[in-house]
Amino acid sequence: MSGLSKYLAFALFNMTLNPVRSAFEPPAGLWLALHTAAPSDSTYGNEATFGGYARQPINSLTASPLPEDVNGEVLISVTNGSAIVFPASTSEAGQTITHWAIWDTQAVGDGNVLVSGELGSPRLVSLADEVVVPELAVSILIK
Repeated sequence: MSGLSKYLAFALFNMTLNPVRSAFEPPAGLWLALHTAAPSDSTYGNEATFGGYARQPINSLTASPLPEDVNGEVLISVTNGSAIVFPASTSEAGQTITHWAIWDTQAVGDGNVLVSGELGSPRLVSLADEVVVPELAVSILIK
C-alpha cells in the first residue's frame, strides 16, 4: 500500500485548503529510492546502501481516473510510465529491499519523502544484481 508523506499532505493542504495560502514549489525532479524498512516522516526508514546504489530519476508518471466505487468515491491511479533501472550492486553482502519511496532530491540522505509504499514481496539484492522496476510497477492510489 502506498501513501502520501506528512510533508506532501501538509504542502497540499497549505496551498489549497488553508485560508492563509502558502506556495509550494514543485521539486525540480523526482527520484525513486529503495529501502530496507518502511520510510516515515520522522525516520525515513533505512535507505539501501549496497555498492553502486543511487536514487534513480522518475521520468514519467501517469495519472488515470478509475471508475467511481460503490460509495461514490473517485480514485486516481498513478503509475510509472517507463521502467526505472538501478545500477548493478557491487557489494558482496546481500541487502533485502522491502519498500520504495519517491523523493524530491537525488542526494541520498537529503530531501523529503513525497510518497512511499511496500514492495509486493521483499527483494534480495546480491553482487551484480540490477534492480529493474518495470513500467506500471510503481502504483499509487489517490482517494
